[in-house]
Amino acid sequence: MYVSLYGRHTRLALPVEPGSHRYVEYGVGDWRYYALAERHWTSGVRALLLSRQTALSKRSLNIEPGAVPKNRLRSERTVAIIVPADTVPPLAANLQTLWRNGSGPTIERYGHSYRKIRRDYGLLRNSNRQTALWLEQLDCRVEGFVLWSEFEVRQESSP
Repeated sequence: MYVSLYGRHTRLALPVEPGSHRYVEYGVGDWRYYALAERHWTSGVRALLLSRQTALSKRSLNIEPGAVPKNRLRSERTVAIIVPADTVPPLAANLQTLWRNGSGPTIERYGHSYRKIRRDYGLLRNSNRQTALWLEQLDCRVEGFVLWSEFEVRQESSP
């Protein structure tokens, strides 16, 4: 699986099935800032302190073996992480359920799909913190300051 940093947001890409080159990349953010691309500085402050709606994003990816995913994904930084195979299906199922239970229309922007979800968003529960929580569900230990994506990922157990 892969963790990618896109400016202020981190996202997690999970394989569709073990050994597959097909992935689904997930991320979260404030609905207006992240999904509607309202990027004025006041929107950023509102997103961190007064967010009322959270967006879940997803997109399908094909990542060939040996490819440099950073270039393919157009991320600032992408890291491949090997996790125990049995940890991926439960998280993937939870994320699919969260997506299906989303409300309102699906918005397509920048090659991603966005849906509103029932989850708190703000300074202490931002995209980086959510990515860290997902990584912990994959038996990874996350160290460092997760609020601004200044964190490191360590494997808890060998796959």
